[in-house]
Amino acid sequence: MATYQSLASGSSSFGASASHCNNDHTISKSRETCSSVFQQNKYFSKQTSSQRPPRNAFEDLQREISNLLQSNDPSPLFKLRSFLEGYSSDPAHWSLFAYAEPTKQYTRNLVCEVPGVFNLLLLVWTPGKASPVHDHADSHCLMKILKGDLRERRYAIPSKPGHEGPLVKISDLNYGFNQVAYMADQLGVHDISNPSQTEYAVSLHLYFPPNAALRGCHVYDLENGGARHVIQGLYDTVKGVVSSKK
Repeated sequence: MATYQSLASGSSSFGASASHCNNDHTISKSRETCSSVFQQNKYFSKQTSSQRPPRNAFEDLQREISNLLQSNDPSPLFKLRSFLEGYSSDPAHWSLFAYAEPTKQYTRNLVCEVPGVFNLLLLVWTPGKASPVHDHADSHCLMKILKGDLRERRYAIPSKPGHEGPLVKISDLNYGFNQVAYMADQLGVHDISNPSQTEYAVSLHLYFPPNAALRGCHVYDLENGGARHVIQGLYDTVKGVVSSKK
């Protein structure tokens, strides 16, 4: 297994369920089985499960998200986006979640979740690779770039999938370090890619509610607009520990 082992699922594997957000800083780590994108970080390369760092801004972000989405706030989107924009990415905060697998387009690593309310994933993108075009199963999605750059190509949702010809592109944007993007089915479908041919990219994705993890989503054929339903596969890691069923 190389130093960098990236990315979540391939073209038909998107996710799974796991456990609750940890607001008391008891995230379990497996340094023998979970290879970090930032193994060279001296602090984390020496860390053991009994030598956890003090609480950091990334954990504060998780707690803010969890508290807000379990409150009675009827319109949390603006606050959630401000939480993500207010967090300044630091690999020392999240590198233990950054499992990479070069044979995949990207890895999907569960940071925390409250089942039925939200899930927060860290995705590690292999150089030059992309996700399939997909929808978001009627969920809201916020994406923050933690490392590198990502390209988003957005397409109109065909009214008759598979019978209207190629997907129609409606935007093509690049997002850089610390930028935040929002996506929902009302805005179309999209794919995400890592434009770098040499460097891994890392992004943080908040899905609320976590509908795709519960019932899957649809992926689309660029050439004919056809759609097919896919069920999410297992996460590559759960709170820093590699899935035993991978």
